[in-house]
Amino acid sequence: SVPGISGRAPASWRSPVRGTRDDGTSGDRAESEVMPDETDSSTTSRPQPAAARAATSTDVTPLSRSLARAFATDPVWEYLCGGNFSRFEQLAVPFFEREVRHNLELGGVTTTEGVHAGALWAPPDKWKLGVMDVAKLAPSAIRLFGRRLKLSLSVLAETDKVHPTEPHWYLG
Repeated sequence: SVPGISGRAPASWRSPVRGTRDDGTSGDRAESEVMPDETDSSTTSRPQPAAARAATSTDVTPLSRSLARAFATDPVWEYLCGGNFSRFEQLAVPFFEREVRHNLELGGVTTTEGVHAGALWAPPDKWKLGVMDVAKLAPSAIRLFGRRLKLSLSVLAETDKVHPTEPHWYLG
C-alpha cells in the first residue's frame, strides 16, 4: 500500500452542492449525486460534444499543453507532484509530449479541431512501457515529480497490480 492513499478520495476533493434528493429533501450532496432539474432551462440546452479526429505529429505540442492545463488542478497529480503547481504546466508539457509521441506511434491518439482536448489510447497488450520508453520518459518525469519521483513510481506500481489482465484498449 502507498502511504496517504486509501480507497476513498478525501472529503476536500469532493465538491458538495445544494440539490434536491430523490426523496424530496434538500441538502448538500456530491456533484455526482445531483440530478438536473428537468424544469430548469439552463440544463435543457447542453453544449454539443466536439468531433474527435486522429491526432498527427503537428498536434503533439498543442495537445501536450492542453493535457498539462487539464491536469494542473487534478488532485492525484497534485499529490504526486507535492502540491507545488506554480510550475506544473511548464514541467508537465515535456512529460506529456513524450506520452503523446509514444501513443501516436501506437496509433491511438485522438484530439479535437483546435486541439482543446484529447485522448491517449494504447492497444491491447501495448499499454506497459518498455525499457527504452521509460528511458525516454525519465528526464521529463524526474523534472516533473522531483523529490516525489519514488512516491510516484510506487503509486504506479500499486495501480499496475490491479490492472485488468484481459486484453483491452487502455486510456492513458
